[in-house]
Amino acid sequence: MKIDATGFSQDIGRIAQNSYQNKTNSDFQKVLEQAKESGQDDQKLREACLGIEAMFIHQMLTQMRATVPQGGLIKESNAEKIYRDMLDERYSEIMAKSTNNLGLADMVYNQLKAQESANTENGNTKE
Repeated sequence: MKIDATGFSQDIGRIAQNSYQNKTNSDFQKVLEQAKESGQDDQKLREACLGIEAMFIHQMLTQMRATVPQGGLIKESNAEKIYRDMLDERYSEIMAKSTNNLGLADMVYNQLKAQESANTENGNTKE
């Protein structure tokens, strides 16, 4: 087994990217749970729906970047890949909150509100 700096830096980059994805997923789960428990249901639910749209846009940007051929004089470093992923994450948050967003957050919000009202009418307060 060969141990060198190249393999180590690739592993660190992969670990950092995976931990960042796990952090955003767990943050989203926490926001959803807080929305169910708090008195500010509408605002927290809207934030959670915006988080869903931001994650969708981030995945879309990631897949779009994967279709672009890589090449050039200087090879892309792991730090650059991580930075680009973080930049795409920020872009996706901005796009989700903009007025010209995809509308996914509104659709999810309306669906969840309709489901909540149906549960309230049926007497089910918890699922």
